Amino acid sequence: MKLKIIFGVIIFSLIGIGFAFWNFQTKQDEAKATLEQISSKQASNQVNSNNQIDSTNRVDSKKIYQFNSLEEYEQVSKYGKLPSFFEGRFYFPKLTDSKGNLIISSDIINVIDFFYLASKEEDKEKINGRIREYFMLTLQDKAANEALSIFEDYLKYKEAVAGLNTTYETTSDKIGLFQKLKALRRQYFKPDVVEALYQKEETKIEYLLQKSKILEDDSIGEERKDEMVSEIEEQLPEKEREQYRRERKEQNFREKLMELQEKGGSAEEIYALRKGFYGKDTADKITFMLDYSDEWEKRVEDYEQTIDQIHSNPDLTNEEIEKRIEDAKNKIFTEKERAKLAYYYFRKEAPPGYIETH
Repeated sequence: MKLKIIFGVIIFSLIGIGFAFWNFQTKQDEAKATLEQISSKQASNQVNSNNQIDSTNRVDSKKIYQFNSLEEYEQVSKYGKLPSFFEGRFYFPKLTDSKGNLIISSDIINVIDFFYLASKEEDKEKINGRIREYFMLTLQDKAANEALSIFEDYLKYKEAVAGLNTTYETTSDKIGLFQKLKALRRQYFKPDVVEALYQKEETKIEYLLQKSKILEDDSIGEERKDEMVSEIEEQLPEKEREQYRRERKEQNFREKLMELQEKGGSAEEIYALRKGFYGKDTADKITFMLDYSDEWEKRVEDYEQTIDQIHSNPDLTNEEIEKRIEDAKNKIFTEKERAKLAYYYFRKEAPPGYIETH
């Protein structure tokens, strides 16, 4: 079970994070909707008909646009109205600092990907033209040229990545594929760009791959595996390190709990395990919520019979039926027990495969 979970996470990371951005396909119906005001500046350089920077008419005081809506962008852009897909979606983040210098971050790539959401309705040439134009309209010359340079490198990088064989079956295959991906990034981007755009993601994937390799090794005992995974967690930034550590401890607890339940462990053993992980107060609450004794089942049965009797009365209005059911619930169950009753029904109505892991 643990290996399946790790494999799923790695596949998602490599494809969903590391690879998804090289495909010029619609990613999802909901584009990220973040709006930050960009301060007004002066006069504008346009992009020539070949989608290249028109340097012949460049002046020092070009207008810098701030777009607070898609309509404002569409009125200025020589490419006109965006496809209907973009209605209600807006993503024009702040790309510069207070002095107009480009901030190299994933926001640059997000802007590129935002325009590429139209790939099913606009061809690559038009989309690339929009992106080049957008950087020229919204950034001062130096920042615009830096953003355009990153964009051109990004296009070359995506073309190279599209040629990679992404078929893999083992962890070794995944590691090899990831190393090729990292090499291509360093081939097409400057070091500072690689660090700003990909270092955090690469650190996480490196961790997941190492973790998978450890968990696959049958020659290592479970206790030692846990120690080794704990050691490689130290490579992660603090926030991610705490997240993965918490998830690992919770996963270990759930596996122990499931193993104990499958072996028919006693209520005392299960309580002790929960107490060791959650503490006494939480363990007591969980025990209360999951205590479905014969006495409890009888009270629930009486409550349900009362509900049936109320519903069978044809003289009652819907409002009266609801009130009588609520009165019956309050009479039969305490406030804490009513919360337990709600969870009891949730467990009964849960889809097949639901397993108690608390």
